[in-house]
Amino acid sequence: MTVTTRRSASYLIFLSALTLLGSVWLQHPQFFKLIHSHIIGGAQGDGGLYVWLASSFHVEPTKALAFESNAFYPYPVSRAWSDSFLLPSALIHVLLSAGLSLELSYNMTVILAMVANGLGLIALCRTLSLAWFPSIAAALVFTNCSYLVGNLGHPQLIYLFWVPLSWALALSNRTSPFRWFVAGLCVSCAFYCSVYYAVFAASGLAIAGILQVGLRRCSVKQGFLRGLATSLGALPIAYALPAYLAVKDTFGTRGLYEANAFSASGLSYLAFSSFHPIFGATSQWTHSEATLSIGYATLCLVCIGALIALRGQSRALASGLRLSILALGLASTQVDSSSMSEWVVNIAAWSVLILALRLTVRNKTIPSIFFAIVATFFVLSFGPGGNPNKHEPAFAPFSLFYAAVPGFDAIRAVSRCGAIFILGAFTTLAWVFTQISKSGWPAPRITIAAITAIALFENYIPAPPLDPVQPPPLILETLASRITPTEAVVFIPSTVWDTKASHPAPSWSQFATLNTRYALWTAPLKINTVNGYSGQRSKIINDILINLDHIPTTSSQQGIHPQVSVDQVRRICGARWIVVMPSHKELLQSPLPPGLSLVASASDGSALLSVNSEVPISSNTLVTFFAPHSETLSIENGAPSCAISISSLEKTKGGSVASRLLEPTPLSNNGLKTLLGDPTPHSHKPLVLEVRTAACQTIVHCQP
Repeated sequence: MTVTTRRSASYLIFLSALTLLGSVWLQHPQFFKLIHSHIIGGAQGDGGLYVWLASSFHVEPTKALAFESNAFYPYPVSRAWSDSFLLPSALIHVLLSAGLSLELSYNMTVILAMVANGLGLIALCRTLSLAWFPSIAAALVFTNCSYLVGNLGHPQLIYLFWVPLSWALALSNRTSPFRWFVAGLCVSCAFYCSVYYAVFAASGLAIAGILQVGLRRCSVKQGFLRGLATSLGALPIAYALPAYLAVKDTFGTRGLYEANAFSASGLSYLAFSSFHPIFGATSQWTHSEATLSIGYATLCLVCIGALIALRGQSRALASGLRLSILALGLASTQVDSSSMSEWVVNIAAWSVLILALRLTVRNKTIPSIFFAIVATFFVLSFGPGGNPNKHEPAFAPFSLFYAAVPGFDAIRAVSRCGAIFILGAFTTLAWVFTQISKSGWPAPRITIAAITAIALFENYIPAPPLDPVQPPPLILETLASRITPTEAVVFIPSTVWDTKASHPAPSWSQFATLNTRYALWTAPLKINTVNGYSGQRSKIINDILINLDHIPTTSSQQGIHPQVSVDQVRRICGARWIVVMPSHKELLQSPLPPGLSLVASASDGSALLSVNSEVPISSNTLVTFFAPHSETLSIENGAPSCAISISSLEKTKGGSVASRLLEPTPLSNNGLKTLLGDPTPHSHKPLVLEVRTAACQTIVHCQP
């Protein structure tokens, strides 16, 4: 490439970026109007989770880089419970350090990612020898497509651009080990934005590398060097792996039944985001993770383009591929008492994959290799093919990837594999535009512009999530002045109960909304918080937090006695404070159950309660405590004459739980207070203790 060509390419990239940025501004002017006051994607629920990750990183970067946070107390490495979001958080940290507000810094990063998605598609299209103008036109729609904009409330999904960038490097005719090394770096960057996309990018690179060697586009030696270079580029992921593997060990592997529940169906590719003003009702055709439509006219044009591209291929091969895709799409939408539809899904999925690979072997071209990658992820989006827990057949290609490919056993929302199909669809749209520009079609650029306008209209979502960070309750100032670094706070309500249902149940969506607010409020104050929201549900979340709404009352609700909830909080070592939100101020009108006392209340109706952490233990019984790992843990016995024994509960390799008797640190046990040194100083799990008594009664106080 000459210097002139490089300058021309740089100029075109710059113009493309400005064009893409302009398209975002034209379609979503509210993003720029409210850029200083509101959060793109929302500041609560899933969107708020990532705002919290960015905010907590800025407050304590060192702690964040160790995957620790102040939320989810007393669990360690809690930042690895979801996407760590370290790379966007680091960029936001730089902007915040420069004096920008959290809202402006966060929103600039989101808009930059939206533009980068379009640039990533352009890079991939150019690698596949598609023209500049058609590539930019397709990128305009991709940047603003309903899948990406509809998922702004899941901001990690906006960082898709690392996938096409990595593949553009690997599929280039000018490929070299260095380009594969940079592709590996893209995988690392994807990992620190969205783990899903890192798994997708790495898998696509592996498929591309294997096919290039198998099709003799490169030698085995070259393939080995490329694989080695990619591994070196992906090496930064090793920094985070211990934390993620520890979380996986704590919570267990995602079961195939979860992947089946969150898989796509044929209707998923026809369903728009619920935010779509015209076709939002189609979101009911699938679940919220699988609204994968790119527009009906756009999809028809892409399908026509794909059919045209198949001309000249073996008629039997092309017909078999079309019929297999049709069978897969139709059977996946069927629900019946037998397993017939599951059998069809499994067989059709394998048929699509095998025929796609066969097509690639026949053509041996770079575009055909990319087609094989897209076809693979299209098939994977349909999940294992059935629920093995219900004895349904589940041998679709995803089951093989689940068992053999690292990372796939941690995937729950397998429908997100459909993002690669969307990437392939817009690449096909660029190919169609290129064919129009090459043909004798009159005014080809006007035609391309008209189709682009239709596609943008179909994908237009005028009001994606956009809201401000909610102000904290006034009582938080009182809490900040009283709480110590080793203590923790619990917020109530933790969720909202559906009391009208025949079987009252907590709302997980309300849990997400409320608990992301609490984490956001306490992050700047560096306050340990039991509350928090992520993709994982800890024992404390399921067994304690959900029941805390009933603490300030003396009546039993949903079969949960308030005193039971108080006792559960006291078993969290260090949980000394409870903040009652203004929405629940009427609960303080009833007498507080024993163990709680009102410390202060604020004019907005919020209140601060103090928890008496003394836990009574009856004769010949045991009490379980949850404690953080620290240098020392104090267990105070209210009746020194009543001997207590302390054991830790630990998971074994087989998944069972074992109890191990703990010894006090030397010279620390005076009969009243026992100091325990951290029995597993490098553990990535909370310390679960069992305190037992003999034939006597005592009161135990646990304090970090």
